[in-house]
Amino acid sequence: MRRLPVPIHHHWRNTTEVPVQRGFVAINARVAGKNYRIVNTHLEVREPQPGNPISQVFQAAQAFELIGVLRATTPIGKSLLVLGDFNSSPEDAGVPGPLPLPEPFDQGLVPPYQQLAAAGYTDGWTLRWHVRPGFTCCQAEDLLNENSQLYERIDLILSWPAPARVEDIRVVGTKHWDKTRPPAPRLWPSDHGAVAAELRF
Repeated sequence: MRRLPVPIHHHWRNTTEVPVQRGFVAINARVAGKNYRIVNTHLEVREPQPGNPISQVFQAAQAFELIGVLRATTPIGKSLLVLGDFNSSPEDAGVPGPLPLPEPFDQGLVPPYQQLAAAGYTDGWTLRWHVRPGFTCCQAEDLLNENSQLYERIDLILSWPAPARVEDIRVVGTKHWDKTRPPAPRLWPSDHGAVAAELRF
């Protein structure tokens, strides 16, 4: 797993160094005569604090580096699938600059979802008509909440280039019958719903 460093802590004053251990894994695959690179990642949680909007900088920097690394290392002719918990939804707002950060973040912080969309990645969920909003996060930390309380869509299946079509895409693990069975406490399988899709390139 490659670590996505955020080499900007030394630009802040009166703070301590905090290591950020996130990364991605990737595999090259050949399916039905077509070449793919499949990447899975998990970006840092965005936790804006009152009076400190640049707390979003960690995940913005991780997305920026991830996009650059994949652009530089993905061979021509491979379809690229980027999956994971991005901790960023289509509704996330950026932080306008100027900010006391190194380039390019001094001009403002762009959330990961918006960065990936601007880099040409297609969000598979948007290619299908859905009655449900596709929320994937989050159940209670102890997984004991009775009813599902997912409220935001931050687990994504992105592709470059866009697939020719999306046969199916759905959130799974969010129904009562997905929970563990008695006599043990009935638990959700995860605090997130999982996104499953069938894409055609």
